Amino acid sequence: MGDLNSQPHSVILRILTSHGSLLDAFAQTHPLPPSITSSTHRSLTPVQVLHQHGITCDSPLNTYSAPKLAKRGSHDETVIRGGKRLDYILYRSPPTSLQLVASSTKVVLTKPIPSLGCSYSDHFGLEATLAFLPSSPAPVPASLSHEDLSKAVSNLSTRYRQSLKSSKDQLRLFALAILLVPVLAIAASFQTLRYLSWLFVLLGVATGACGATMLYTGFVGGRWEAGGLRNVIGEMEAELERMRGGRADERSWP
Repeated sequence: MGDLNSQPHSVILRILTSHGSLLDAFAQTHPLPPSITSSTHRSLTPVQVLHQHGITCDSPLNTYSAPKLAKRGSHDETVIRGGKRLDYILYRSPPTSLQLVASSTKVVLTKPIPSLGCSYSDHFGLEATLAFLPSSPAPVPASLSHEDLSKAVSNLSTRYRQSLKSSKDQLRLFALAILLVPVLAIAASFQTLRYLSWLFVLLGVATGACGATMLYTGFVGGRWEAGGLRNVIGEMEAELERMRGGRADERSWP
């Protein structure tokens, strides 16, 4: 599973499963797939890769992903992987006399819609069957190490900076669209070929729609994402400070 995840993604997933008492339904019901660098992986068909690795995104079997993948080289990481595993079903058994377990998990909605010939979405679905069994003593969650928490903070901080930059770039595009709309309106009134006026109107509408989208994703979406990341980073940094304080107390203990 580690081969199919980016570093920030895998660190967060490891924290959720190792220290958050959450279980990965697909990993619980499937053997560890072969490494993407192995000959076994290279001999698998796209369908086998999909079901063995739990691929839900960027699969060549998805009609939305296939054109995008066709433009990439054969050495592209996503092409070699056969897609990405980005969708998970994580669960935790409640503290009752029965234990919640995953009995089966599979990737679904992989075939195109019969009447349309296209995939249902750019992501395949993931279906899990959960069952209650007689409870066994729950494992004690592993202690969260200072190193794991530091890596998570570093990865999230990098994503936070990327989010701020992306938000600023989108707001710049919004400002550019605001400037282009009156320019197109003035150009439409001065151009001599009146039968081309509809083209300027169409460009003005498209520019306005693009500007509105950039405003929404850059201001509303950007602030929401950055705020969420900032809150999580703050909580993790507070925990790091607590752990450092505990270490300092241990060193000063007589």
